[in-house]
Amino acid sequence: MLLLTAMLFVASGPRPAVAAASLQYYEIKRLILPVIRRSGLEGHITIKVLLELRDPSIRPEVTAKMLFLRDDFLRVLNRYIAHRPRLLFKINLEEIKALLLKSTVKIMGPGKVKNVLVQAVASRRF
Repeated sequence: MLLLTAMLFVASGPRPAVAAASLQYYEIKRLILPVIRRSGLEGHITIKVLLELRDPSIRPEVTAKMLFLRDDFLRVLNRYIAHRPRLLFKINLEEIKALLLKSTVKIMGPGKVKNVLVQAVASRRF
């Protein structure tokens, strides 16, 4: 009986900490960017992004502004792609991260988002 009680305590103990930590991050739906050149569609780039929030209480505000965030992310990234002819082979994560963070601060306001985490970038050539 003592062992069962200890297992219940251990199983229920860390869960609030994990749940609280997961509230610090806001996952954004994949961004899919077509790469269009003069010859037509060359391929596409898929980017998976996560926002690190300063305070979990701003999650509703992020949700409310998500359309504006995604729109600005796509606008900024399309402009970035347009000026790099060989982007499908060389993707600079630091530049992308800096652009997305600047865009996030513009839409959300300063001090609300700690960081923009680029989780994955994949490119496909047609």
